[in-house]
Amino acid sequence: MQRQTDSLTYAHFAALGHLLTPAQLPRWQQLAPTLPRRLQQPGPGPGPDEQRSGQRGWPRRPAA
Repeated sequence: MQRQTDSLTYAHFAALGHLLTPAQLPRWQQLAPTLPRRLQQPGPGPGPDEQRSGQRGWPRRPAA
């Protein structure tokens, strides 16, 4: 199961690299090898928007 997960993660990051502009590519090549390790580390926890709303994900847009 871990091998399949690793394979899918690699394929995802490889596909993402093809979407970048030439200007973005050097930064991606520097960052991509560290992403799997970074994604396994626990994050800092919910931010202020998430604490207020009780929801995770992108902050809500302000009402118009």
